[in-house]
Amino acid sequence: MAKAVGTERERQLEQEVFYLKQELQLLKEGIAYLTRKQYGLKKETLDHAEQTNLFTEVVPELDIPEITGETKETITYTRTKKKGKRAAELAQFSHVQKQFELPESERICPNCQRVMADIGGTMMRQVLDMIPAFFQVVEYIAHAYACQYCKDHGIHSDVIKAPVPKAFIGSSLASPSILAETLIEKYEKKVPAFRQEKQWARLGVPITRQDIINWHILAADYGLGALHDLMKRELLTQDIIHADETPYKVIESEKSKTYYWLLASGRYAENQVILYEHKDGRSYNWIEEMLGDYSGFLQTDGYAVYQKLPHVVRVACLAHIRRKFFDALTESEQKRTKKATRTRERASEEDLIKIEHAKKSAAWIGVEYCDVMFLLEKRWHDLAPEDRKEKRQAILAKVMDAFYTWLGNLGQLPKTKLGKAVDYAFNQRDALAVVLTDGRLEISNNRAERAIKELVMGRKNWLFSTSFKGAQASGIILSVMRTAEANGLDTRAYLKLLFEELPNLPVPDDPNDLQKYLPWAPQMKERCTKQSTELE
Repeated sequence: MAKAVGTERERQLEQEVFYLKQELQLLKEGIAYLTRKQYGLKKETLDHAEQTNLFTEVVPELDIPEITGETKETITYTRTKKKGKRAAELAQFSHVQKQFELPESERICPNCQRVMADIGGTMMRQVLDMIPAFFQVVEYIAHAYACQYCKDHGIHSDVIKAPVPKAFIGSSLASPSILAETLIEKYEKKVPAFRQEKQWARLGVPITRQDIINWHILAADYGLGALHDLMKRELLTQDIIHADETPYKVIESEKSKTYYWLLASGRYAENQVILYEHKDGRSYNWIEEMLGDYSGFLQTDGYAVYQKLPHVVRVACLAHIRRKFFDALTESEQKRTKKATRTRERASEEDLIKIEHAKKSAAWIGVEYCDVMFLLEKRWHDLAPEDRKEKRQAILAKVMDAFYTWLGNLGQLPKTKLGKAVDYAFNQRDALAVVLTDGRLEISNNRAERAIKELVMGRKNWLFSTSFKGAQASGIILSVMRTAEANGLDTRAYLKLLFEELPNLPVPDDPNDLQKYLPWAPQMKERCTKQSTELE
């Protein structure tokens, strides 16, 4: 009896030790992860092999060549220097010459004491000069006309006035160019309103932060909001949409976090749309409301609400799968995987898909499988969608199968970072395999992540919005500006044109009239592309 009790107690202690070890491992991983996030490299890849962190703990050994009796031959060569590059770059600007001449008293010939003649000048250097912003007050004067003959003969005649274009925002200093500039400053350069106020003050212009905030809200209400709705309607007709979301602070909200949701066109969409919408939360109801009955491909990360959408065909993101395995690596392994990836880039396609498992941790092997899939996609980037589909089904499918077969052989893992990475990868398996069915699909959701980064960078400067209306206006304005940029328009020229012409439409916000002002409309391409604005 005592022996049985002792055996049971030993079993309990062993189980307790197992859980304590697992908890200790999780705590160690958490500390290592937070330390890397705070002090380590910020990118998962290194752009240049020779560029390393000066503050890493590991000091590489110097590869000092052995001194021998051999002599080395130095080979030199010459190459033709390209001429005219700087001249071509500066040709777009006006040129001003500064002439430097000697006074007559210093032009005396030392031989005959006569005055020397000017035989021409030599350009010694060119510099690019900047002229501060130029402001002018534009006064709109409507001329009135009356018939002098009727007046002289006592005949009633109406006075007529020349029409004056309507202002986008009445009773304010906000001309189309000033309003466009405040939007560029905030949403492109990420300069918040309070810093803009100081910039305008330095130039002597009386524009306050409250003016800027109010103008932006009115811009969203008076025309950009209607364009945003039309862009959303276009996006929901496309076959492929990328989605993401990011938190945002709104003072007016009772919640600690509200969210911006992002929807973006796929790579092959003829009309590119990048859409931001501010919502009060991150729950299923918000994305369902945005997408409605959309039934195309939706590429996302592994957030659970996307998986609940009934009509869409969800496509997973390999970058998120890789990131989970990458976070499970030690610091030294992270550096070694980067070096291995650079070496693998030079391999043939046949050698590329061979992955050695010896002397590597499971997390490292997981990262290598993901890297191989990314490298294959990189090589097929310029192929037509049908050709890429064939390559994927012939080669990529085998790599995916090998990856998941290897994951299955790992067995049940504790809830460490590696265990979570394996579980995440298995949960995304079916959605990841969707890329094999259509060559237009991308293997990662980086398109959405790059677009959401616009908000993330802005958030670091703006910090928050005071009201929901202000947050919604920011989403609308960013949508119009980023969509214009995605369609090759000059954003400043496009905004200025909108602010000049939208208030003068026969019917404000009429969808039929607004169609020709969408960023992909032929008229906008003709009038607002970067080339056309440069010619003007």
